[in-house]
Amino acid sequence: MERSSRPEYSIPTQTIATELAANSVFIAQLRRCVHLVLTAWGWDTTTNTVIPTDKLRNPKYQKWSSWPVRLYKMGRCCQKIGGAATKDLFESCQLFAKHIAATYGGSGSGSDAALKFRSSHDNQIHEVLSFWDETVS
Repeated sequence: MERSSRPEYSIPTQTIATELAANSVFIAQLRRCVHLVLTAWGWDTTTNTVIPTDKLRNPKYQKWSSWPVRLYKMGRCCQKIGGAATKDLFESCQLFAKHIAATYGGSGSGSDAALKFRSSHDNQIHEVLSFWDETVS
C-alpha cells in the first residue's frame, strides 16, 4: 500500500483495502465525501461541470481552494479502494482536475501548475493527473 505523511490516515495493507471495498457503508460514505468536497470546490459530480454561480450557496468560498494533494488523495481512494463502485466519481475528479489545469494553470509553469504538489514521502513534486496514471497498479 502507499505511504502517507500521517500513518494513522493510511490503509496499511491490501487486505484492509479489500475489506473496505466490500463494505457498502464505507463505499457510501466515500461517495458522499467525494461529492461534498467537489461540491465545496464548485464542481457538480452529477453533470461533471462547474456549478453555475447563481446555484452556489456561497460563491465567495465555494471554489477551488488550491489543495491539489487533497484532490489527488480523494481520486486515489476512488481509484484504488472504491473501484467500480466509485469509477464515476474518479472520472469526475479527473474532469475537475482538467478543468482546474485549464482555468488556473499559472503563467510560465505550464497548464498543470495548479495541480502540482510536493509529496511528503518522497519529497518530489507531482502533478495530480499524471500521478494518478503512474500509481495505477
